[in-house]
Amino acid sequence: MKHLIILLAAAATLSSAPAYADLGDQLFKLLPNDGAKRARFGVSVAISGATAIIGAYHDDTSGSAYLFDTTTGQQIAKLLPNDRGQFDKFGISVAISGTTIIVGAYDDDDSGLDSGSAYLFGAASPSACP
Repeated sequence: MKHLIILLAAAATLSSAPAYADLGDQLFKLLPNDGAKRARFGVSVAISGATAIIGAYHDDTSGSAYLFDTTTGQQIAKLLPNDRGQFDKFGISVAISGTTIIVGAYDDDDSGLDSGSAYLFGAASPSACP
């Protein structure tokens, strides 16, 4: 039995994520592929199943959100609104449920100065492609 436990522990270290993580074990540190100074990556986070979404409301002055695979720690996509506006703060808030994603942009000006908006995405939609 002791040898079986050692073999299982050794096999777990060969994979990208532990097979059985203990409570409090760090699995990954998530970073965007195109990380930038003062992007504010990590200001908002959410998770649903094996997908995590992370906001970066100051990325490229308008903001963005990133999708990650929680089983590998790899970035899946970068989300951007179709109507990107400077200082909209897209990504200040994020949420995900199944394959539906919502991203807040509280300084969007479409209905007046800093009136705000929220954007819905499908996790597999073309706009979610990297």
